[in-house]
Amino acid sequence: MHTEAWVKHIFFYTFLLLGGWVSAAPQIQTWQTANGVEVLFVAAPEIEMVDVRIVFDAGSARDGDKQGVTSFTSNLLSEGA
Repeated sequence: MHTEAWVKHIFFYTFLLLGGWVSAAPQIQTWQTANGVEVLFVAAPEIEMVDVRIVFDAGSARDGDKQGVTSFTSNLLSEGA
């Protein structure tokens, strides 16, 4: 019976600690611009910094089974071939 109480305490404190991490997850705001661009925004006023990332649904992200095609094509365009 003593072991069962010990296990209950371990589970209780584990979930108590993990609950703090879950509540610390940032709130992500999403919207779409008039021309269809999806925007994801996370406000963090405690950090005096702006981080902007722009991801295009093109290039090597779209190579699929033919990896390297985009890089190869880009190099051909740069060389003028």
